[in-house]
Amino acid sequence: MSGQEPSKAGGTTTRLTYPRHRFPAEIISHAVWLYHVFSLSLRDVELILAYRGVIVSHKSIRHWCQKFDADSAKRLRKRRPKPGDTWHLDEVFIQINGTLHCLWRAVDQHGAVLDIFVQDRRNAEAAERFFMRLLQGLQYKPRGPITDGLRSYGVAHREVMPNVRHRTNRYLNNRAENSHLPEGESDKCNGSSRRSMRRAADQLCPQIQNDPQLRGLRRKYSRNRA
Repeated sequence: MSGQEPSKAGGTTTRLTYPRHRFPAEIISHAVWLYHVFSLSLRDVELILAYRGVIVSHKSIRHWCQKFDADSAKRLRKRRPKPGDTWHLDEVFIQINGTLHCLWRAVDQHGAVLDIFVQDRRNAEAAERFFMRLLQGLQYKPRGPITDGLRSYGVAHREVMPNVRHRTNRYLNNRAENSHLPEGESDKCNGSSRRSMRRAADQLCPQIQNDPQLRGLRRKYSRNRA
């Protein structure tokens, strides 16, 4: 992630700064980006930064993510291109602290995520609330939603935006169905991907074996992963 942001005035750029922090903003924003984009653990990011010569603890990385993740998301959202006008909507049940919730997700025809919303219910009122979130601040008219056969979508469509076409087809809605896969697959692959990362670090990063400071960090990393 770059440490420069486009200015509203024109071609000039303003440099991103995080005052009263020991590390430059480029390193902090890159660590936050690594943690959220690649579903890495805090110790994974710690090891990656250590290989690049940046010695920082996973506790500091956790603090950066808690403090700057909203700011990073806001800046990325400003740079995001205009979303598509065809919405693919779907919902899936998830557990949060042992309680069952419904995760509503909307993507456009290009696969870009428009919004994610967690609610307690899967009824027409919940679907209508999700439609209202999607329309909030919208500066273009959507072509229409594509959903599965859940009847709540039809009720919400008639109440919120009856003038656009609503298509119901589970095959047309494959883009939204597939967008849920990373949510469930990430937990399954975390263990194997972390083991692969450790093997790759041993094979492709001989500096870790030769540098005493990185070797100590490597041993600490392995003990915590055991």
